[in-house]
Amino acid sequence: MPVPEGPPRLYPWDLRPGNALVADGSVTAVVDWGGPLSAPPGVALAKVEHLVADWYAADPAPLAEALRGGYRSVRPLPAVPDAYRLLAVVRSAVDSRGEVTRPRYPELTGADASLSTASASRRCCEENEGLSPDGDLRPAMPEPGRYRVLPGPDAGTLRFLDRASFDTVVVPTTDQPTPVGDLRPGYLIEADLDWSAVDPVVESLSVVRPTLYAYADAIDPVFEVAEDLWAEATVAGEGMASQVTRNTDNEVNGVCYVFAEDDVGSRFGEFRDGVRPLEPLVDRFNDTDGPAPRSVFVLRPPDEQFVVVVVAREKGGQFASTLRDTYDCPAPDEPLA
Repeated sequence: MPVPEGPPRLYPWDLRPGNALVADGSVTAVVDWGGPLSAPPGVALAKVEHLVADWYAADPAPLAEALRGGYRSVRPLPAVPDAYRLLAVVRSAVDSRGEVTRPRYPELTGADASLSTASASRRCCEENEGLSPDGDLRPAMPEPGRYRVLPGPDAGTLRFLDRASFDTVVVPTTDQPTPVGDLRPGYLIEADLDWSAVDPVVESLSVVRPTLYAYADAIDPVFEVAEDLWAEATVAGEGMASQVTRNTDNEVNGVCYVFAEDDVGSRFGEFRDGVRPLEPLVDRFNDTDGPAPRSVFVLRPPDEQFVVVVVAREKGGQFASTLRDTYDCPAPDEPLA
């Protein structure tokens, strides 16, 4: 099974402050995150639509539609209830000093600016959607989605990586109406998350594929394929390299990747925490071999020069078992598999 070829897809974690995105030799964009904030996708879209379309245009509809069209070209458009739109208006009503902001161009000031904000608020509430009878925001309803399960930052937690947006959310494993504690890192699941509480509540879940992820730091020894790949990447001046692996019968049993560590040694943590998801590597294998549960290993040698990622073709096959035994990554019990 050859490693799929062709131009690499650009994923959100490839975007870094100051990165230039190049196409056909010309710079097409420069990313400046400034002070990035985190919010549900629907909230973020509502804020951008208000501050870009509603804020400046007397007739915001064409600009808003263009914004949504551009959004759809990258990922599915999230639901934006009126509660989110109202939140966008309220959050933009005053600046950091508590002064009324000045919408439109030329800018509206004083009473005109306040009137514009009040009008925008009324438009959000015209049909009373997203509001309770007393005017409070209604709790967000469960949002269905597909997630990759990752290790949590603390005991009793897991991270869910949204397969559509690549955002992660920390989910407690206890006090849930569903068996969240029986999930294992690597599982691909479908789940409904209720965001009305402080911590997300998993209202329902089902396991799509019980793939398993395992992580081992300071591994010893480093197996030969990984060492050879890193040597090749170093000579070529490349930050990564890959190779299909085979068993003694010359049958494909997996793919091995090596990635250069960064200056602060955070690449291993980025793979573990979902900042740099493993999804493209797993998807690439499934695209060529057919979807199936896999065993995926993220391994780092003690010198921390590079990180090894291995996608084993058979979840419980000999290759995966050998890696588990060599690097002390015993297979977990799987009540939901």
